[in-house]
Amino acid sequence: MKPEILFVHGFMSGVQSSKWLHLQTLTDRYTVNIFEVDYRAEPPYLVLNRLVERVRQLDQLESVVVAHSLGCFFTRLAQLRLRGFSSILLNPSFKPSLTLFNGGERSMPAAFQAQYEQLEQEVGQRIGSRDGPETALIELGDEVVDQPSQLHFFEQSALITLEGGSHSFEAFDLLNQHIERGINMSFMFGEPCGE
Repeated sequence: MKPEILFVHGFMSGVQSSKWLHLQTLTDRYTVNIFEVDYRAEPPYLVLNRLVERVRQLDQLESVVVAHSLGCFFTRLAQLRLRGFSSILLNPSFKPSLTLFNGGERSMPAAFQAQYEQLEQEVGQRIGSRDGPETALIELGDEVVDQPSQLHFFEQSALITLEGGSHSFEAFDLLNQHIERGINMSFMFGEPCGE
């Protein structure tokens, strides 16, 4: 059985994103799946609960969750709840109440804003050694999220910052290296997900 990559896409993304299309090129070595979300229609707590249930289905010793932007927000929250799975976060957005509701995106239901703000309080918690290996790959040229203001979220994580770039994240060679490393870290971590 091949190791699994679970991709958690961002807000304006999905099966057409460059990250998903890139991950599809790795199917000779990995089983690659996507966690699809309609962020405009699903309340944040429902998204989180669905992701937690999906991550529980992973073989923790042979898998890695790769997330982008808003998908990183939910992946970090799932990691704080479950512990023990490996994640790679690409240009995370840990303050969605700022980017989704103050950035001109008016198609989000206003009722979701309070839920996002509540979850933002949790996402700021530090990832510790019991939570599972987390790697953040951040392009400082991100035009959507002020990435330098989020670096403090990764005090206990492997953090790689890249000059330039954009929010979409296209450093696929680097991503490939960290996918392999993330799966190896899961194996070394050696604890299944638990609450």
